[in-house]
Amino acid sequence: MKLRQALMVLAMLVAVVALNGALAQADVVINVGPGTVLPDDFNSGENGGDNRWDQRIEGGFFSGDLAQGYASENPPELTLTADVNNDLEGPGLYDVFVQFGRPTSFGFDASGVSAAIGVASLVDYDGNSAPSVGTNGPWTIHEASLGSVNSSGTISVRMDQHGSDRSWIDSVRFEMVPEPSSLLLLLVGAVALMSARRRHG
Repeated sequence: MKLRQALMVLAMLVAVVALNGALAQADVVINVGPGTVLPDDFNSGENGGDNRWDQRIEGGFFSGDLAQGYASENPPELTLTADVNNDLEGPGLYDVFVQFGRPTSFGFDASGVSAAIGVASLVDYDGNSAPSVGTNGPWTIHEASLGSVNSSGTISVRMDQHGSDRSWIDSVRFEMVPEPSSLLLLLVGAVALMSARRRHG
């Protein structure tokens, strides 16, 4: 009898986990470049020498092109603002990440990003502090975790140049954290019911 009850609980737990996974929201990835950030003032190609960000065309990354900023210059801080109702999955809690590229042949400190959510102080990330999450030809792609934010309006992410050579910023990724499902309550109720039956059995 105890084995049967344990198997019933296990089956319900598996079902809850599976359904929660199916109900989880998809990630949203927004490219960092012209039209998505302010100031919206980019060079086309690798011009350099004018303290501006370049729009470097690179296929195969998470979102497309790269925002390139030289360490020897002083490109302005960029701000990407996402509307949770129009750009993301609606109000809720989000984990926020910034993705950047690094030529695989370069040192781990060659490329990175200084970034933060909202008005928080910028934090420096490079290949040493942001894990690798993929490759694209000669590039290694890194992802910096900025933390979590609960919003029903907009989420702003600030980014600046960091790295001994230059920054190659790809995108900002928003991952919605699913709310606890009411199905978990059903599991608790089932366990309580089985316990009650055992006590009265």
